[in-house]
Amino acid sequence: MNKRKGLTLLELILALTMLSIILVASGSMNLFVLRAANFTAEESRLQNQLEYVLKDMDVYLTDSRLDEAANVVDCANGNCIKLLGPDLNDKYVSPLSYAYDGVAKQLSRNGTVLSSGLLIQKPGSNAVFEIADSDNKLIRVNLAAQTEKHGKIIRIEGTSRMFFLRGTEPTA
Repeated sequence: MNKRKGLTLLELILALTMLSIILVASGSMNLFVLRAANFTAEESRLQNQLEYVLKDMDVYLTDSRLDEAANVVDCANGNCIKLLGPDLNDKYVSPLSYAYDGVAKQLSRNGTVLSSGLLIQKPGSNAVFEIADSDNKLIRVNLAAQTEKHGKIIRIEGTSRMFFLRGTEPTA
């Protein structure tokens, strides 16, 4: 009797085929999970950038007042806002300006870039900066964040945030 122990060629080919199918499926799933994680990380980065800019504005805008003369001349398009912030004696003489450059998708405060290449005007809004009341005490900021990665656009739909300017007229 000839009893050989081992695998036939057909059994070996079937085993390798099943192993290949399992490896390709697990590799595809791994790739899908990595892409989803990268997408989520990018969304988180955009959200953090948007929050950073809005927190910066919250700190600087609330104790300021509108520099009405500068806003009429320089900021008619709504892509910048010029304010006067308090100095050490609570006199509103310190110039403060936020400017948005739509081409570079860049927002800066007094020339210092806060965000570059990510921020856009919130879709559906009239301007990045809008004066929301007749007393010039409410400023609406309309921002969204957007980037492109691997040919896909990733967008945080954005926010319209109101800032109440508590600054008063300078004392003589």
